[in-house]
Amino acid sequence: MGTLPFAIDEVSNIEPKELSDLAYAISQGVQKDRLNKSGGLRAQREPWQTLVLTSGNRSLISTLAADGAGREPEMRRIFEINFNNVSDLAKSDADDIFNELSRHHGHVGQFYAKYLAKNADALEKLCAKILRNVNERFQLAREERFWGVVLASVVAAQAITAKLNLTHFDRDRLLDWMDKALAELRANVRSSLGDENDLIASMMADVGFDVTVTESIGDLRFGARRTITTREPKR
Repeated sequence: MGTLPFAIDEVSNIEPKELSDLAYAISQGVQKDRLNKSGGLRAQREPWQTLVLTSGNRSLISTLAADGAGREPEMRRIFEINFNNVSDLAKSDADDIFNELSRHHGHVGQFYAKYLAKNADALEKLCAKILRNVNERFQLAREERFWGVVLASVVAAQAITAKLNLTHFDRDRLLDWMDKALAELRANVRSSLGDENDLIASMMADVGFDVTVTESIGDLRFGARRTITTREPKR
């Protein structure tokens, strides 16, 4: 059961600490070591290797960025996809689609699962090869390894379901879409992290005494105003 993906609906209001813990827990695949009353280690649950899908109206990258510096490792564990103006469907048409989806029970999953179980050794080699190809194609850095696993999992699933004649996605178009999604994700993470000057300013504002901080609100090219605030040190 530890390899089955699952979904969490509506995480728009998740707190940064909760999101951080969730990102680490899913990607590490094991529980944290904890002590029992006698001082020994508690029994561990079975490890897991899975993907988790979430939905929400707020960027998870932005949620982590708002918590301050030091959240890059968690950001690198989240593959975020933005959907903007995905459809102009009328409400009645959208209701028809949702009603149809409510009667979808995933019967094809049993055929997919049986194939995975019967061909585990061969598929393990296939997935390793696909992961290498994905890392090379998208020039993924070491810190982007979790993104690589997500992309490789999708490519592998496409190859398997196409072989079983279950889906008919265009592989080249899928890879082109991944190129664009990855470029957008990298840009979002970079902008959320800021540069060296932003990190130094944040540190000075956090630890300094009687620090006067000059900030800009909005874009200076379009009439943004500057504000000057005196911050008390964090205790």
